[in-house]
Amino acid sequence: MLGRLSWLIAGVVVALLGCGGSKEAVKEVTDSTVGTLAGYGSVILNIQWPQGKSRIIPDATQTFVVQLDRGGRTLFKRSVDRSQTQVVFEKVPVGEWVLKATALGRFGEVLAEGSANFTLQANQNLTVSVELRETTPGAAVVVTGSGPTQVDVASPRIGDPVPSGVVSPFANLDTNNDGKLDTQVLVIQKGSAPLGFPGFSTTDNAVVVVQIRARQASPSVSVPINPNGALGRSVALPPGDYQVTVERVTIASGGNQLRIGEMTYQFSVFKDNAGNLHHTLPTFVNYRLPVVGQPVENVSLELTVDPAASGAGAKGSLFVSHANGSIELTNVSVGSDGKVSFQAQPGGPNLGAVSSVTVKVLLPLP
Repeated sequence: MLGRLSWLIAGVVVALLGCGGSKEAVKEVTDSTVGTLAGYGSVILNIQWPQGKSRIIPDATQTFVVQLDRGGRTLFKRSVDRSQTQVVFEKVPVGEWVLKATALGRFGEVLAEGSANFTLQANQNLTVSVELRETTPGAAVVVTGSGPTQVDVASPRIGDPVPSGVVSPFANLDTNNDGKLDTQVLVIQKGSAPLGFPGFSTTDNAVVVVQIRARQASPSVSVPINPNGALGRSVALPPGDYQVTVERVTIASGGNQLRIGEMTYQFSVFKDNAGNLHHTLPTFVNYRLPVVGQPVENVSLELTVDPAASGAGAKGSLFVSHANGSIELTNVSVGSDGKVSFQAQPGGPNLGAVSSVTVKVLLPLP
């Protein structure tokens, strides 16, 4: 897609205004890439940001970087955000210039760019049109990937020795201090990555684990993690429903990146008829996620969980909050093979900056 920045009203109007020549003495610029000049002018940018969707400026644009180049060098450069409607380059030497404009998203990703040559002269007003081209014309830029989430668990029973080095968002697992468990627990082993999968990284230093849907509120525990989301300590969880949360997440694949402010996964720990513990943490994941500025219908996520979750009536939900709206996919059944699949429907807005993603695979309440 391309469009002219000067195309009213959906774009940026760039007016190059000569200021009638300088009353100062003619100045010589000794830089050989600029040459000897005979006056100065001003370049004034009047900006009308689009309201809603625009065929010219990508919806996710947060900032324009505008620069004036000469002789292969950038001599003037300004960043323009949505709080600004006019920027002035003053004392621009008359002569040949290249005006470049780049549309950036919230995280600095290049959404569109263009350039135009012009000649600034004294005693002349000039409007220059710049064609903006999306950086990926005709294609949806997506982040895709698949692979195991590397969740390693153990299931010690009542009376077994208390595992060493575990933390739990509960009261003491050994209330009589005899060194044995008072309850059966699922232990997510140190080194597991319950929120990590190929392409996942975080600058957070811990995940928060808390029990949800409990009759009494339970305290949370913070567990140190590495940049790939792997736990620095083991976590012991009795049967129940839980939530694990991490902030400042990046999902990357093939040179593309999607950044997420907060990612949350809700899961159940449950017993089968034989008293064996199971969980609905993902053991494998396939995903297709658009980067900011691309259509939400490119969102798809398939998780593989313990097939026992299907017989127990588990349901999945996906919630994505982003700057241009939200995605909600609820009550998705877990298949007999343990797979639960989410696919956004076409026709929604382009994806804005993602503030939070919540995935739930939970058993029904008793």
